[in-house]
Amino acid sequence: MIRFEEGAIGLLEFPNTNLKSGKLRPVLLLKKPPDNKEDWLVCAITSQLIYYNPEWNFIIKSNDEDFGKSGLKKTSVIRLFKIATINKTVIKGLIGKINNERLENIYQKFIVFFKPEIGKK
Repeated sequence: MIRFEEGAIGLLEFPNTNLKSGKLRPVLLLKKPPDNKEDWLVCAITSQLIYYNPEWNFIIKSNDEDFGKSGLKKTSVIRLFKIATINKTVIKGLIGKINNERLENIYQKFIVFFKPEIGKK
């Protein structure tokens, strides 16, 4: 049984950037805010490979070690910067999980991205 935990993959109607409702799509559960038991920080997952950019996304290929446990149907892009904070009640169900090594690599990419570039030009 899949639990609500970091690295789990769920399904929800991910909102569009114009805040209009989106379609049902997979999301990666990243982190639960420490002050809220019901919310999760999530990022969108898409099978549209045109969105893959190795600088700010991850790809999970159908032949990757953890693909079978992910619940995804085909090679997909984990869109790290298409993120939202959502209440777990809007998640329609959990379908799988990525491995801890991939999750750690995702967290490292966030650290690099959000590192201040003060004084750099």
